[in-house]
Amino acid sequence: FDCRPLTDLQAARWHLPTSPGTMAVVVGSLAAIVRLAVVVCVAILLPCHGVLHLSEQQVIAATSFGNVSTFERFWDTNPLPDKSGYDCATGLVGRCMFQRNDTWLQAVAPAWLSNTPATASGLTRPYATRLSAVRVLGGLATRLPNGTYQPLPQFDLVHRSRAGKLVTNWTRLDVTLDGFLAAGVTPSPIVLDNVPYAFVKEPTFVGFGQASGPDDPIEFAAFIEDLVAHLVARYGAPQVGAWSFRVGTECNGPRYGPPFVQGGLDQYIRAYDAVVAAVKRVSPTSPVGPSNFAAVSINNCSTCKYLEQFFDHVRENQVPLDFAALSEYSRTDRFGGAPASIMTEAPTVLAQLTSRAGRPDVPREVHEFGWGSWLPFNDEASWPRGAFGAAWTAAAWLWLHSAGIGRVFHWGYYFDNGLWRHNASGTGGHMLVSGSGWLYSSAEHLVGGQAARFLRQVAVTSRPATVQPHANQRPRHHPGGAAPRREHIPPHFPTPPPPPPSHGRAALPLQPDYNLTLGGWRSAHKQRKVLHYLVVLHSPDYHQHVSCPVRIDVTALDFPGGKPFWPLDRVGAPTSTGGATVPVVQTLLDTTTAVHDVMQSDLRGMGGYPEFLTHNDSSVDGIEKMATPKGLAQVLLRAKHYTNMGTASVHPAAFTGKVQATNAMASLTFNLTTPSIVLLTIGGSGGDL
Repeated sequence: FDCRPLTDLQAARWHLPTSPGTMAVVVGSLAAIVRLAVVVCVAILLPCHGVLHLSEQQVIAATSFGNVSTFERFWDTNPLPDKSGYDCATGLVGRCMFQRNDTWLQAVAPAWLSNTPATASGLTRPYATRLSAVRVLGGLATRLPNGTYQPLPQFDLVHRSRAGKLVTNWTRLDVTLDGFLAAGVTPSPIVLDNVPYAFVKEPTFVGFGQASGPDDPIEFAAFIEDLVAHLVARYGAPQVGAWSFRVGTECNGPRYGPPFVQGGLDQYIRAYDAVVAAVKRVSPTSPVGPSNFAAVSINNCSTCKYLEQFFDHVRENQVPLDFAALSEYSRTDRFGGAPASIMTEAPTVLAQLTSRAGRPDVPREVHEFGWGSWLPFNDEASWPRGAFGAAWTAAAWLWLHSAGIGRVFHWGYYFDNGLWRHNASGTGGHMLVSGSGWLYSSAEHLVGGQAARFLRQVAVTSRPATVQPHANQRPRHHPGGAAPRREHIPPHFPTPPPPPPSHGRAALPLQPDYNLTLGGWRSAHKQRKVLHYLVVLHSPDYHQHVSCPVRIDVTALDFPGGKPFWPLDRVGAPTSTGGATVPVVQTLLDTTTAVHDVMQSDLRGMGGYPEFLTHNDSSVDGIEKMATPKGLAQVLLRAKHYTNMGTASVHPAAFTGKVQATNAMASLTFNLTTPSIVLLTIGGSGGDL
């Protein structure tokens, strides 16, 4: 390839702040921790058609990233709505809980098991220490083929007797929470929705069940007070006092009453005020906050003026508000791509809203996060399972954090049971590790270390005409029903406009805002004497493969107190036995190591669409969605091979880059090609992972 060296980036110094709760990326120091010297080439099986341009102005300063003195597991909350939490807790869903001594889980999630305490039950829920218990009150319904809904009041925690008296039944709640607590999972937040049928004379319905607010907010709040009192009696005041409570889900839409744009704000405020007061009367220390709000943006935000009124109400009436949250899914650009940098829009608005409420320092979180498959993305996957999905997730995390988001919940999707369901014996009873599973497994190694983060935006100055979406792409709309275990932005919310008519195989013009994300985290573990770097290179275009040689310069500033764990000149230095004095290993996820990418590539090699693949496209989905029955049969013939490949992907291999070390600095140079993530480990035994 005709790769040409471009300008070297000036050094970016990572440092821990002298004041807690902030971090900065400072540009321009020779004594830097990390210097990224980048040579870029667009490699699409053709000579280079374009280059990346890096400039000093494109370095992103990151501030207010919470407590960066220790790398925290910010992704560890898993929403399980409706009855799915109960089904998981009672074993009705296969492979929802795992035994900690499961040999396969020990192989794919070693750091998770090492970092989380053992439980008396021996159970664990991978990558979740907290449960977001959504719609735990009831108000469930089944959508029928004719578009009407069948109420399911038997799952409500309360019903009204013929005499008009409220009668509670805490069984579903108790069984759900008991099961998760036994697996070491804290139920927080407990989401106080849907409103049970007992409080609504004329229920209305959306895809997630009963959507009306309570007819009498005071009566409903009295029920919530009884619920919290029951929790305190069962689990103790100290434990419940640490659990958070959220009043509804996406209530700026048609839940807890009409959408805000149709006059629902006043009804939600009455319910919120009453419910918050009820919780605080019983458990004063429990954090309480409003619904996670959806479809929030800087421009074209139909509900933002109503959100301003809600937060003004909080300030003017001194109503408790202990956290604020969003639903934030992937956003498409005009080309049908998925840039990560625009994930800062909603958090920026949320920060303005909490400041408006006089609560600028409350935690700001994303309580729903993932892939917005209902938007007109070129990538037709329902949920990208390979390297692209993982790279987008990591890049989105970085941008969300840069905008002040502290926690990002996850829907799971870390394992794919598609082959296991069809051929349990052929897979050894094991599942495939998805790109998300790789990311969670790798990020777990950073937990507990002294940490810092870096983030850069890299502008693409030209794009090859060959790197285009396929001609059959058309805008896709959000389905009317609920996707399993996933929320969505309701269809009444405005969505970004579809791509222009030229969207297709025609060459795209130069767009300076079409950027890559290059960033990651560093974590230093003093006790283990190990240094980790988790680095991602993401392109909004899943077709695009941009190769970036990256250099990381390790100096004393990378270590706690400026004291290296080992002599820097011994990093990568060979020993007489062929190893290294201070070993360097890598765990790489790209299109050659992500098992879903490999399966998709293999099926394309057999003939692809329509015989073996469901789409004439290179997007990567779960195996049952990506492969036709004939394609699935072919993959099942090699079920063990693919299962083993997924397991092997989370384990370290020899570092394929170059190491140059002196007494003052150890430089690691390696290549990343979009989409990819690499976990570099320096020190330990070389098998520290």
